[in-house]
Amino acid sequence: MPIAREINENYIKLFSNGIKLCSKKSGVKVQVAFHRFFASHQRSDNLDSILDLCSTIEAIYNINNELRLKIALITGALLNDTNSMKKMYELYSIRNNFIHGNSIPTVTDEELKEYQSLIHSILQLLLNAGASNIITETSNFIMDRIEFK
Repeated sequence: MPIAREINENYIKLFSNGIKLCSKKSGVKVQVAFHRFFASHQRSDNLDSILDLCSTIEAIYNINNELRLKIALITGALLNDTNSMKKMYELYSIRNNFIHGNSIPTVTDEELKEYQSLIHSILQLLLNAGASNIITETSNFIMDRIEFK
């Protein structure tokens, strides 16, 4: 099979899965997630892009408090990668410092690309699975085993 045809078939499958995800009960969250992710690539200010990336994750993960640690743990479990977990924790540290007025962090273009790549990996997992329940189930599995006090 020619490479171009294989690539096109893969994109058609991903696009089809994306449409199915958007039509499910969780569809609004998926739509918000992709909207924020694409917006992160169009911003001129890297901190705005960081906030978009965080909004992407918050839209698809089922979490309401202790965000930084929970999101990092879920990311590590989803991608089966401790470096991804550390990167997500780092991303949320930047977000928290900025949102809560602790500092105005500096984010290089290279760092932003790393964070975008991480979020892209999670969105790719979502599209490849064709179901948002893989992320919700992983989130719930981890949160049921962690006690935050």
